[in-house]
Amino acid sequence: MSDAARWKAAGAVALLAFALVSCGGGTTGGSATPTPTPTPTPTPTPPPPSYAVNGATVTPALLDTIVTRSGSWRLSDLGAVGDSRAYLWELAGKASFARVMVCRRFFNKEAGDGTDLDVRTIPVRFTINGTVFNWSLGVAQGACRIAQTEEPVAPNPVWLREAVASGAIPAYRRERAWLPARFTALALDATRGTYDPASLGPAPGSTATPLSNLNYVGVTSAQGGEYSASRGFLHDIDARLVDAAIHNEDDRIATVWPQVTQYSFYSLAQPQGAVWSQVNHVTGDPQFPFAGDRPYEMQLTVNPNTNVDSATDVTGWSRDVAHLENTGFVHWLLTEDPVAGMVVQRQAAFALASFYENFRGGFGITPARTAYGGFTTNERGMFNVMSALWKSRDVARRASSSNGRVLWDRARTDRPGESQLAFSI
Repeated sequence: MSDAARWKAAGAVALLAFALVSCGGGTTGGSATPTPTPTPTPTPTPPPPSYAVNGATVTPALLDTIVTRSGSWRLSDLGAVGDSRAYLWELAGKASFARVMVCRRFFNKEAGDGTDLDVRTIPVRFTINGTVFNWSLGVAQGACRIAQTEEPVAPNPVWLREAVASGAIPAYRRERAWLPARFTALALDATRGTYDPASLGPAPGSTATPLSNLNYVGVTSAQGGEYSASRGFLHDIDARLVDAAIHNEDDRIATVWPQVTQYSFYSLAQPQGAVWSQVNHVTGDPQFPFAGDRPYEMQLTVNPNTNVDSATDVTGWSRDVAHLENTGFVHWLLTEDPVAGMVVQRQAAFALASFYENFRGGFGITPARTAYGGFTTNERGMFNVMSALWKSRDVARRASSSNGRVLWDRARTDRPGESQLAFSI
């Protein structure tokens, strides 16, 4: 073979070797096998949640976003249901959570509304990520009802200890108990059942029909004696939660938490708690109503003022301001859940509405006044008003709202402090 032929053959071998190496085949022989590019598996998009209220499918309409330290809470309107209104609560970052709230109008004595309990049952059906939730909500007049898929926020005892340190709440301690032998550690109560959104709440250890003096929350009418709900700044369970937090018994708080939230939910469910504005989607202010609403009061005595709506007492639930539930505040401090704040502010509204029409100025009474009015003949009632206003203002200080729904703002919670009911702080 000539030199030219040998150089030509060597060049062909070199080109073949370069091609094999470039294709990943190597230089040891065999054919090249390209590595296949994996096809990504598409992530299935979950179907949007579906909601049905009273059998009718509804689409939530966003009303407001309320921001607290526990997150960004979305409130949406699910529409009218007879004389009630249904709402949806969601919490950003927690897709598995949904809470329905139904609020019903209160019965107006001037309009001739009856006095029967008349609990309206409203079925609600949710489908979230394939999971179906069916609830029946029993809603009384002037009440709001809650049902939810799960607990949205774990209690944070650090926030409660901060509230004690800042003076937002008294430091309840077992060492200062009047009867230390009766102060038991925070623990589950075996007599209390699971929360039932169709019921107004069991009386502990009883199957009797719940009434103002026989219900889950505590006595809320004048029956005599000392009660766990109405003779102090806080409900008894709230005071024990403060004590547990001060003693760093965070595990005990977590253990009893499902029962604690029931106090708030049953408090909201009791009849004639306050007026819910279906126009403004907020607890009504009895003496300085929101635009489109009317003033209202909870107890009619003499000289009725036709410019003020008077709530009709529901049979068996003759509530009064001296026996306020005083629930919800520690629930609020531990979670900054807007519904817990709503419980607190509705108690303030009930307290302000419990001052009689003929004592209140600004609505045709001479001389007319534009201040919250009251009387001092009932020191327990006055104390409950003071504490309810204090707690209501704390809620307004800690929550921000984009559209002013559900919760009273700081200006509205401060306004009673400018009147003769004022507390100086």
